[in-house]
Amino acid sequence: MTFINIGIETGIVVPPSETAALRQVMGYVSYNPEEIKPMGQRIDTCYGQLFTTGRIARSYVALYKELLVDAKSSKGHFTIGF
Repeated sequence: MTFINIGIETGIVVPPSETAALRQVMGYVSYNPEEIKPMGQRIDTCYGQLFTTGRIARSYVALYKELLVDAKSSKGHFTIGF
């Protein structure tokens, strides 16, 4: 499961480097369009609720404010951690 994919309700997640699993999912999707169509409708609704312009803008504003606070507290010295 990922942030936007909820089980088989809104998407199908295939682990990286698992080509056999990807092949299986692609086959399922191509041969079962009527079962996949409701999944597309659910993800469209979910996406529309989660990623509105206002919500994205507020998230960016909050992020920039956090970065400014961090920059002020570090006196202009930035560190990047991975």
